[in-house]
Amino acid sequence: MYSKEFLEKMHKHLLEAKAKLEDEATHTGARPELDVESQDDVSEELEVEAVSQGLKEEFQEDLLDINEALNKFADSSYGKCEVGGEFISEARLEALPWAKTCIEHES
Repeated sequence: MYSKEFLEKMHKHLLEAKAKLEDEATHTGARPELDVESQDDVSEELEVEAVSQGLKEEFQEDLLDINEALNKFADSSYGKCEVGGEFISEARLEALPWAKTCIEHES
């Protein structure tokens, strides 16, 4: 079982991570339009767009995990391994506050 202070700290970290990811997702790919003059420019622009889209998808996945972790505070299931049901170590949660499993059950 976790202390009240630890849970408050993790809740704060999750809220901060959520705000940061939302900000990054908003600004990813936000750049001025470029004049496309050559085939190299077109290729480079398509590559940049593909990377930008990949980052947005990664941000969205992380945001879903963070929101799920925040929701677990409501039913007191935050920090429980989704596979074995045991409490995830504090060190793991400090490294990844939205971890779903303990190290043993990490896939």
